[in-house]
Amino acid sequence: MKKFILSFFVIALAFLLIGCNKQEEKQPTGGEKTSDPTPAATISYDVKEKTLKVGETFVIEVSENVGFAVGNSKIISLDKATKTVTALASGETTLTIYLNDNPTVKVTVKFTVEADEPSVTPEPSEKEKYTISYDLDGGLCDGLVLEFEENTYPNLPIPTKEGFDFLGWFEGETQVRSINANKNYELVAKWQAKEVLPESIEIILSNEEEIYYLDTPLQLSYKVLPEGASQEVEWKAINKSKATLNDDLTVNILHGNEATFKVTSTVNEDVSASITIKIRAYINPTNFINSLAVDSEDIVAQKIRAYSSNEGYETYILGSVYKLLFEKITITENWVPEGAYNRPGTTTADGLRTFYPWFICVHDVGAPGNAKANSDYCVNPGGTEVSYHFTVGNDGIFQQLPLNEIGWHAADGTGVAFTWDDSGVVAEDDSDIRITINQTNGKYMIGDKETLITAPTDSAGRIVPNSKMPYTGINYTIDNDPKSSTYRHYLIGTTYFNTGYGIIANHGGNLNSIGIESTVIGNIFYTWERLAKLIGSKLLPGLNLTVKDVKQHNTFCGKDCPQTMRKAGKWETFLDYIEQEYILATQFHSFTIEFSSDSPYLNSNGMIKTLPDTPTEVEYSIKFYSETEGYDQTFNFKVTLPAKSAITY
Repeated sequence: MKKFILSFFVIALAFLLIGCNKQEEKQPTGGEKTSDPTPAATISYDVKEKTLKVGETFVIEVSENVGFAVGNSKIISLDKATKTVTALASGETTLTIYLNDNPTVKVTVKFTVEADEPSVTPEPSEKEKYTISYDLDGGLCDGLVLEFEENTYPNLPIPTKEGFDFLGWFEGETQVRSINANKNYELVAKWQAKEVLPESIEIILSNEEEIYYLDTPLQLSYKVLPEGASQEVEWKAINKSKATLNDDLTVNILHGNEATFKVTSTVNEDVSASITIKIRAYINPTNFINSLAVDSEDIVAQKIRAYSSNEGYETYILGSVYKLLFEKITITENWVPEGAYNRPGTTTADGLRTFYPWFICVHDVGAPGNAKANSDYCVNPGGTEVSYHFTVGNDGIFQQLPLNEIGWHAADGTGVAFTWDDSGVVAEDDSDIRITINQTNGKYMIGDKETLITAPTDSAGRIVPNSKMPYTGINYTIDNDPKSSTYRHYLIGTTYFNTGYGIIANHGGNLNSIGIESTVIGNIFYTWERLAKLIGSKLLPGLNLTVKDVKQHNTFCGKDCPQTMRKAGKWETFLDYIEQEYILATQFHSFTIEFSSDSPYLNSNGMIKTLPDTPTEVEYSIKFYSETEGYDQTFNFKVTLPAKSAITY
């Protein structure tokens, strides 16, 4: 009953209130007449909740003219102009949106801001490393950085070097100014010498001797002082007729007396030095005397065939223990009569070609008889058409023609004048050469260089093979003094094809050589030594010729002559003996040389008299002296002679 009464009271009160509100709407104030009711205002935004992370933003997209009210400005912020909400800190808050014209119309948005996930710092990766190597080129440097990590570029150090300025670090030709790339570096320091002015020059001799000889090996060197000064200098030989200098500062001693050399700095011409060398006018006498002793294994003791006729005969030759013949040269004049048929004189019959001695032509007689008999053979009027200047044998040396007249002995005629023709090939040095023929085009060749000269062809017009050349080769010379010109050429003498012997031969035998016949009876090696002494001590110095101008008869026509010497293989030995006689005659004018020995196996002239029954050691001495030069030495030698039974072919 009580519940019913209370419910009724509540319902009655509600009706009473409703009735009051309706009554107010129907009764406007001021007694005015009312219009139609206005629609209720609203905000067209339906987002009620939004979750953001710290730092995120959110734009309120609303078209009405609204205002905003932030519940907690520490959690979110609002840019009213752009209507952008920014989450500031974690938490919850509200954003109220209301109509500016009717603030009672509003919408509330709940914002939940969550903390951003903490960032995870990655583990650092291991950095790439690079190396730097340094070539200081003699410099010094502290604190060299040998390694660096990628993207960390160390500064380049600056080295030092006494007397030099540092130009920089280089890789090849490229200068490296800084370490600026992730790579390995190989750096080389480059320097430039600081300019130090020369103050003096010191000259150094390779041989510090009291006496210098023509054959003394000598080289100059120098040092410009102080240290670090430019070493650039110029050398000058003051008296070039005495000595000259090569590019490597080796000295060419030409004559005796004094030779002076001067060196001057090219940086400072006031700084110079000079040296004067006193030179004897001959080679070292001690070295010369010692070089002439014949070694035991080189003693000449052999059987040979001597060709005094076509068949020849067997004999043996004994040589010398020393490469000189210790006797004086005596020449017996035995002239071919003037006007004789075989004495044509100084000029050919047509007057076109005149004799001039370029060579010595060596023959052997090829007939029995001594030197006198063979000299008389060309002297007797009407006896022969041949003529030669000398005949040499055990019985002496005989002269039939003057040294300025033509002789008929070489079988190359007198109809062709001998000339020296330019080969076009530069003579780089004075070494002996061998001239050959290019088998394709027929040109003469000097080494691998083709000349301008075409070799003669055979009688059928064919290129002659190189096997068809004289033993001593094609004659040549060099066009001038080897000390006076850089561009010297080889000159080749006139040649022809000798149809009789089927060989290329040299002209100049009759018109341009001194003919000498040597006999092939008696002690043949003694004849050869006499011949060597005649040529080396008399003819070569007197005619201004050298040993290379000594030729065989074979050179001028191809004949096997001097046959006995050629067959015995003693041509080179013969030239060696000529060379020693020539040196003695030209170098040691004021010297006297003497041979002595108590051995029964040796002659007083140094030759072997006979051989012992068993190998025997013999002793001998050489005395060499000159009062003018203040030289007096005696040299003692020993040599073993072979037994008689050792003589073989």
